[in-house]
Amino acid sequence: MAATPCAWMPRISAVAARPVSSGRWSAPDDSETERLTVDVRMSERVLREVYLAPFEAAVEAGVWLVMAAYNKVNGTTMTASPLLWDVLKDEGDFDGAVVSDWAAVRTAEEPARAALDLAMPGPHSPWETCLTGALEDGRVPEKAVDDKVRRLLRLAHRVGALAPGPAPRRPAVHARDPGAAAPGRRRRIGTGRQR
Repeated sequence: MAATPCAWMPRISAVAARPVSSGRWSAPDDSETERLTVDVRMSERVLREVYLAPFEAAVEAGVWLVMAAYNKVNGTTMTASPLLWDVLKDEGDFDGAVVSDWAAVRTAEEPARAALDLAMPGPHSPWETCLTGALEDGRVPEKAVDDKVRRLLRLAHRVGALAPGPAPRRPAVHARDPGAAAPGRRRRIGTGRQR
């Protein structure tokens, strides 16, 4: 699709205004053909300037959940990609949860270290049998699991699953959690620049 990042904003804003907002972290995944095995190779500049701009817009619009796709980028599956932490959560200051596409998680440790928060479908995913051992052996840091739990609880709170009564009607698009990074620290996802 040859849309500019600005062209995505009205659609993303409309989606984010719904009770549950999510996006599919499929950059760069432009094809359904061989989506389970495709390995998209590109420079970091092309990735940031072309493919990550719509995701920056989605994060800024306030999505609560992002789904990691099946494809690989530069040799690493999206569920295990450092892009999840480095670009989405750190640079983009995304405070929501990241889930895998259905059965996209192929191993336990790499996605857990890469900041995937929930392996789907649950409870029978590669994490069912391997994650506890990887945590106990130190192959997956305890702080990584703590972050996953915190993000999933935040999502549950946002959709009203932790309190009696109806779920909230609109996402808190501009609200930041007290523990979130200060706005001056945030960088633009597509460019890596400080803002």
